Amino acid sequence: EIYFHSEEKIFRYRNNEVTEFLPETYFHLAFLSSNQYFVRQPGIGLMQLKNDNFELISDGNKFAEKVIIEMLDKEPDISLIITKSDGIYEYNTKTEKLTQTVKNYSDTILNSGMYGAIILNDKNIALNTINQGIIIINQNGKIVKIIDEDAGLRKNKVYYIIQDFQNNIWAALENGISKIDYSSPFEYFSEENGIYGNIRCITEFEKQFYVGTSLGLFKSSDKDNFVQVPEFENE
Repeated sequence: EIYFHSEEKIFRYRNNEVTEFLPETYFHLAFLSSNQYFVRQPGIGLMQLKNDNFELISDGNKFAEKVIIEMLDKEPDISLIITKSDGIYEYNTKTEKLTQTVKNYSDTILNSGMYGAIILNDKNIALNTINQGIIIINQNGKIVKIIDEDAGLRKNKVYYIIQDFQNNIWAALENGISKIDYSSPFEYFSEENGIYGNIRCITEFEKQFYVGTSLGLFKSSDKDNFVQVPEFENE
């Protein structure tokens, strides 16, 4: 089966036949999850194609005004519904039960301009965003890592991501493609992370890293960045 999707119509090509589906309002994003075809209709909710008709899923009217970014396969019969601002839901296609598993996003996620999502091989969720690069969260919605310009990504605007068989993340940016060695145990820190000068020494104190350079002392802060300690500037 092949589906062609637009706001005005959805076409399905199967067995040399084309079937046309019309919306009651208009079609927003469509998803293939748990081997089922879903589409959101603004003002109505999340619908599933059954017996050549789009039917509202159980409690699907919750999404009448809530934007769905992606539907992902968590298990063979369970789909994760990633919304833009209302958390994460699970939908069991066998029992037709809808459950909200993450009720609130952090302000960082809400302001990120979420654009898409994938489930990584370690079961974390990678959110590609317009303002914040790639945000890695666990399935409880907690931020695990942020990969943005401060962390070395060329641009914060990420339109699409995939993960390959070696666990690398490939990101389609506004000005090219970036490869992220996601599973590497090593991290690289440079001037892009806030460390300046020739490195002379490194130590850890009270769960923070301190780096002494020819231009002063720098300590680790949030998002894998460093800030200069004013008292030791140019020391």
